[in-house]
Amino acid sequence: MKFEDVPVRPVMRYTLCDCGGRLLQEEGAVVWLSSPPQYPHQCDKCRERKSLRSVSPSLVWEAV
Repeated sequence: MKFEDVPVRPVMRYTLCDCGGRLLQEEGAVVWLSSPPQYPHQCDKCRERKSLRSVSPSLVWEAV
């Protein structure tokens, strides 16, 4: 079996609100058990609330 090593770096990914602010998961680590699950978030700029299918911010790995 052969392997290939690829260098990667961690990147913090934020979901952006329509106003340009960042949607951040609300405190308390709540999840709504719908199908699919949804996570409540609030914009750090305009304070609008939205539910997302994933948590923001999240850590993703990107090839260098």
